Amino acid sequence: MLAMTSNGDVYTWGLNNYGQLGQNSNDNSTYAVKVLSEDGQGFLTNIIDISAGTAHSSAVDKFGNLYTWGKNANYQLGNHTTTARKLPIKVADAYNIVKVSCGAEYTMLVRGDGTALGTGLNTSGQLIMGDTTTKFTPLEIGSSTEKLIYKDVYDVIAGGTHTLVLREDGKAYSAGLGSSGQLSQSSTANSSKLNTCKILNENGELVDLENIANIYAGNATGYRFLSNGRTEKAYHRGNTCLTAQLPGGICNASL
Repeated sequence: MLAMTSNGDVYTWGLNNYGQLGQNSNDNSTYAVKVLSEDGQGFLTNIIDISAGTAHSSAVDKFGNLYTWGKNANYQLGNHTTTARKLPIKVADAYNIVKVSCGAEYTMLVRGDGTALGTGLNTSGQLIMGDTTTKFTPLEIGSSTEKLIYKDVYDVIAGGTHTLVLREDGKAYSAGLGSSGQLSQSSTANSSKLNTCKILNENGELVDLENIANIYAGNATGYRFLSNGRTEKAYHRGNTCLTAQLPGGICNASL
């Protein structure tokens, strides 16, 4: 478990078999402890985003640096090795990072310029690079022939082995494992390329899902009612949840 304070400190607790608590040890903790710094002499500071995977952890500081620690069997720490880390390490190939999301054994990132990157396990195409080859350091998602929809990224969320991407225009895309319908497509095939998430409209037609405000990967469902009177409807397929802002509290479509 990870928690971040409003002043940029990071706390963690729970299982620590791979050093994912960032304490320079493998001792579990039943209470919150502050994550140590890279040299183990101080603490991580100025953190603006955090994420926890199955057994690895990540943090981004206000200067755009990425720190990772914990399990690293599939290069999910992005530091060119498969050695587990008990202390955070600054990832040399990651810069201008503003958001991070850890999957089961991979890590997804968003830069300040709206590009996205991924590192680690890629057996289902979850790194969105047009192949299923594991990557040992953060690389930009996409391919030379399909860059258009891979720009202007607002958020990226890593699930177990599938990934969701939200662009600034409110459209959501998916890639990776699709066996349970978690890619919100018309099939359950895996994909190593981004595809627009679909919705069944009133006419029974599959169309692009638009006006998305938030994306989640995991077992999520339900509605959220905002204080400003808008309604957010959570559309869900498999282990995917997409939240759309609907004016007037009216929801007229579902998956």
